[in-house]
Amino acid sequence: MNSLFDYKQDSERRIYKLIFGASISIYLIYIITAILSNRALYADGSDFFVRIVNNRNNFWPYFDDSKHIRLFANLINQFPTALALHLGVRNMEILRILFGTPLFINNLIGMIVCTWICHRGKKIWLAIFPFASYALFCIVSEIFIVNQAFLAFWLYYIAFLYLILEMKWKFYDWIIIFYVLMASYRSHEGILVYGPLIILYFIINIKKIINSNKSKVIVAVSTLLEISYAAWWQLMHPVKEQTENYLGLLKMLLDPKILFTSNMIFSIIGVILLLAVLVFGYKFNEMKNQKVYYMVAFTFLIISTILGLYHIKGIGANPFNEYNYRVFATFGGAFFMLLAIVYDKLNLKDRINVKLCFFTIAIILLVQSIWQIGNNYQWNKLESNVKQQISSSNKALLKPEEIGLKNSGLASNQYQWPWTGPVFSIALQDSLQVNSIILPYECNEEPYFYVNLKTKKLTIPFIEISNSSYNTDKFFENYINQNGYTVGSKVEVGRNSNMISYLSDGWASPEEWGVWSNGKEAGIELIMNKFNKEKDFTFRGVFSGYVIKEPQVIQVYINDAFAEDWEFISLNSGEEKSVTIPKEMLKDNNTLNIRFKISNPISPASLGKSNDNRELGISMQWFIVEQ
Repeated sequence: MNSLFDYKQDSERRIYKLIFGASISIYLIYIITAILSNRALYADGSDFFVRIVNNRNNFWPYFDDSKHIRLFANLINQFPTALALHLGVRNMEILRILFGTPLFINNLIGMIVCTWICHRGKKIWLAIFPFASYALFCIVSEIFIVNQAFLAFWLYYIAFLYLILEMKWKFYDWIIIFYVLMASYRSHEGILVYGPLIILYFIINIKKIINSNKSKVIVAVSTLLEISYAAWWQLMHPVKEQTENYLGLLKMLLDPKILFTSNMIFSIIGVILLLAVLVFGYKFNEMKNQKVYYMVAFTFLIISTILGLYHIKGIGANPFNEYNYRVFATFGGAFFMLLAIVYDKLNLKDRINVKLCFFTIAIILLVQSIWQIGNNYQWNKLESNVKQQISSSNKALLKPEEIGLKNSGLASNQYQWPWTGPVFSIALQDSLQVNSIILPYECNEEPYFYVNLKTKKLTIPFIEISNSSYNTDKFFENYINQNGYTVGSKVEVGRNSNMISYLSDGWASPEEWGVWSNGKEAGIELIMNKFNKEKDFTFRGVFSGYVIKEPQVIQVYINDAFAEDWEFISLNSGEEKSVTIPKEMLKDNNTLNIRFKISNPISPASLGKSNDNRELGISMQWFIVEQ
C-alpha cells in the first residue's frame, strides 16, 4: 500500500497513466458501442431519423422541430446523414450509423478542441471546468443523446474560452469563432443560462480584454445578440409549456429516491470529490492528505465499477431518470463556468491541485462510461429483439405485448419509449420498404395513428409516411391480410364476438344479442380481402329501429354515396334488410364504408322509461357481404 501511494514522480506517473488510460479506453469503447448499437434511436431519436429519411427527396434532407430554437444544432448533428442521402446512399445500416456518429463523437471533439485552446492559451487548468461539466452533468443523460443541448454546451464553452484566454488569434481561430458564434444563435435555449455568464466575464474584465485583444468584443457582442434573440424566440413561439416542464425537472430530480438509485449518485460523489480538490487543493500537496484522497477515490472507483457491472446486467436500470437528467447539462455546465470565472478573476489557480482535478474527472468519466456501456448492452438487446420480430412477421401491425415490450419484468423493456414504437420499427427496417410496425401504447388514436388505405398513407405519431419516400406496398398488403374482411363471412356483433372491430363509430357497447347505435350516425368499415372485382356486392343483415310513435327512417350510405332508405315502423326483434353495392364503388379502393344516418335518435331516459341516456336509432344483430 505504501509503495502505491509513494509520492515519487515515477509512481505518481504510473498511477495517472493507469487511470487516464483506463478512462480513455472505456470511454472510447462506450461511444463506439453506442454508435454500432444504434443507441441514437432511443426515445425521440427514432423519430428524428425517420423524419430525415422521410425527407430524402428534398435537396437537403433534415428534420427540425420548428417550435424550438435548435435548427443549427440539428443541421450540424444531421450533416453526415443528410449528405449520404443527398448522394444517394440508401443502405439503412450505414444511415443509422451516420445518424448516431456525430451525436456521440461531438463530445469527444468538444473535449479535444477545449484542451487545444487551453493549451494554446497556456492555461490548461481551465479545461477542468468544461471536462467536469461533461463528466458530471452531461454524460449522465446521454441515454437521450439526440438532445441538442450537448452540442450547444461545447459551442458555448469554446466561445467562453476564446474570451477568457490570452492568445494571438490566427486565421483558423477566426474561422472557428465565426462558426461557433453563428451556430450558437440557433442551437439551444441554454444560451439564456450560459450567455449571461459570458457577458458577466466580459463586463468585469472589460479593460483587460480591450487592452489585450479587442477582437474579443465580437464574442461579447454576438453573445448579447444571441441572448436577445433567444429571449425573443421564447416569447414568440409556443414553447412556454415545454420550458416550464423542463425547469420542473429540477424539483423532481431532487427527490433522494431518484438521486441515489441511478448514475446520478456517481455525479453527486464526483462533485464532492472535485470541489474538495478545487477548494482545498493546496492541502493535497502534503503526502498524508494525498494518500487519504487516493484511498477515497479508489474506493469510490471500485464500488462504482461494481454497480456499473450490475447495471450492464440490467439490475436497477431506469433510463427514464437519465432522460430527465438532461436539465443538468445546462445548469450543471453553467455552475462550472461560473466557477471558472471566479477562479480566473480571483487568481485562485495556485489553490488548485490540477493533476488531482484531472485524475478525479478521469475516474468519474470511467465510472459513467461503464454505466453507459450497460445502457448500450440493454438497448442492443431490445433492438435485436424488435428487429428479429419485425423481420419475421407477416403482420402489418404488431401490438407491443406480442413481442414482450409491455412486460415491465424485463429490464430491457425500460429502454422502449411509449409513443415511438412505429418510428422505432420503421428505423430498424433493412431497407426503405416498410413491412411491419409496432403500435404505440400511447397516442394510438386519430389523428396520431391512422391507416388510410385509399391514399396509402400511414399516420403515426407525429409524422405521415407514404410511398413518396418509403415503400409501403408490403405494409398495406400485410394490413389488408391482417385486418381484411373475407366476402361471405357472417359477422356477429354481440358482446362475445371478436369481429366488433369492424364497427367504426357511433355504436353503444355491444350486448349479448347485438349492438345499438348511439347518436345520429353509426358506421361499419370493412377492408375487403380477396374479392371478385367484376361482380356487385350485397350487404345484408338483421336490424331493428327504435320506434316510439313515428317511423324510424335510416339513410344508408355506401362510401359516402347515398344508397337507399330503410324504414322501421315498429319496435321488433329484428328484420332482415339488404342493399346492393355496385362493383365500381370498390374498384380503386379496398375499403367499404357503410354509414347509417338516423332520422330520430331517442333516449329511453327522455321518455321516462329508464335511466338509459343512449340515443338509440338502429340495432344490428349480424351482417354479411356477399357476391
